[in-house]
Amino acid sequence: MSIALLDTNKLNTLSPKARDGLYTQQAQRRATHDRWIETWIETRIETSKRLVKFGMGLLLWVMIVTGIQATIAPIADAAPLTCRPYHEREVCIDRIKRSAKHYWEYRVNLTIDGQKQPEDVLDCRHYQRIDRDGFIEPFRSDDVGRFVCRYFKHRS
Repeated sequence: MSIALLDTNKLNTLSPKARDGLYTQQAQRRATHDRWIETWIETRIETSKRLVKFGMGLLLWVMIVTGIQATIAPIADAAPLTCRPYHEREVCIDRIKRSAKHYWEYRVNLTIDGQKQPEDVLDCRHYQRIDRDGFIEPFRSDDVGRFVCRYFKHRS
């Protein structure tokens, strides 16, 4: 019989020894339940620790394996972003970076007919090329700068 099932009138009719026995049973149940909860929490914590260790070990293993493969595998040149025929020439854009301050300017590395070109700054607002020395040259009618500016104008 539990104390929760007894109303106060019946509880008062019990002898003090019987009441103490009920209180003792309830305290024992509560202590058992508390121990069970503590054990359950400790088990969950240990399981979580094991999962974290396993995950870290797996991550380390993947990093080691891919690192070993990266050192064993030959390093190939990066593929160009895009290649297109332009005025009977094959023009490939190897790298392009848009200026944050002057959004109409692009820094590009091109390959024309298989020959890598030095990095150029293309001003697509005024259709001109700016070389490393700061020399400004307007685009010619068949200039690859026009190709780059037209290509990215539609994708911006």
